Amino acid sequence: MRRGFSHINLGRYEDAIRCFDEVLKIDPRNSGAWAGKGLALSGLGEYEKAIGCYDKALEIDPGDAHTWDDKGSVLCSLDRYEEAIRCYDKALEIDPEDALTWGDKGVALSYLERYDEAMRCYDRALGIDPRRAETWVNKGSPKQAGQTGGGQRMLSQGCGHRPSACGKD
Repeated sequence: MRRGFSHINLGRYEDAIRCFDEVLKIDPRNSGAWAGKGLALSGLGEYEKAIGCYDKALEIDPGDAHTWDDKGSVLCSLDRYEEAIRCYDKALEIDPEDALTWGDKGVALSYLERYDEAMRCYDRALGIDPRRAETWVNKGSPKQAGQTGGGQRMLSQGCGHRPSACGKD
């Protein structure tokens, strides 16, 4: 399986799928292989197939917070934000200290123009990991800043934690 994830990291999604399929031939109940295949399929833009793989992985291991988050991200790619939020909520029930999932939920809420809720998610994510530049950028995006004020201040705070994140080396 490590080889499959290595292929994903290299952007070689078809090779990754072949690796995960080999694992699944041997062990069709390997939730990690199903989740990995879902990740590779999402890298190819095959979102519906990816959701099917995530569903199989979650049927086997419903306590895998990362798979719930990955499924939510794919649903966001399909503009299915309410469903994505339900996945993020499930992931956060399992691991309430996952800064990535809090940030992902904030993004989904922003697309639904639920800015106050999104800001609470970004704040929670930054409370867990204040060095996550992506969360600072999302929190300070023009839409967010227009709704909450102080977008430039938020961006500069994020840059203060990691200057290269905002192009200030």
